[in-house]
Amino acid sequence: MKNLRNIITVDRITESFASLADRVSISPGGMADYTVGYPALLHLFRERLDTSNLHDIHAGAYAVYGWMPTILKSLPDVGGAQKLIPLIEEARSKLNGFEIENWTHCLKAVNNSVTGTSKFLHFSVPEVFPIWDSLVARTFGIPSRNHYARTEAYCAYFRAVHAWLGTEIMPARLDLALNHAGISTESQKVRGIELALYWEGRHQLLESREVGPFSPS
Repeated sequence: MKNLRNIITVDRITESFASLADRVSISPGGMADYTVGYPALLHLFRERLDTSNLHDIHAGAYAVYGWMPTILKSLPDVGGAQKLIPLIEEARSKLNGFEIENWTHCLKAVNNSVTGTSKFLHFSVPEVFPIWDSLVARTFGIPSRNHYARTEAYCAYFRAVHAWLGTEIMPARLDLALNHAGISTESQKVRGIELALYWEGRHQLLESREVGPFSPS
């Protein structure tokens, strides 16, 4: 596969959103996992967990994997936690100025998984870290785990999301659908982009299996 920076781009995000806006359902039906589970995890990380504490990092990892179709097999050890703690602290202090390239060695700290680690980091600092998984990757034409499970893929995605935030506007119909799903594209911009990309990837997967009409869920 060619350079992931040339595949995971701002233009591809914009194209996906334009296509999705034409068919996305505005109805909030089928969104219970987002409207209940997502804010519950945000509350847990913001109000209950101390991500400078190893036990709380473990608790957060278990909580995130309770929101995923796979199970947690490998907890961050002391070394892994020691990588995550300064990463999270720097992201909170720098926000949009955070440089992901300086932290590639940390991107598999949770369960030896880029996806699992991205979700842990998202709930730790949702303004900075977008969630990355197989359906988001599919939106960029990356269906193979051999490619989307790489730290390079997450770094390219992270850059594209933040570049898009600085230059583009969410289509109005898609913005409305996200609001119905409980996501404010004003205060939860990173999550809004990721969720819309997830919907597009899910649509592509269902289309490839020829399974019924698309509904965001």
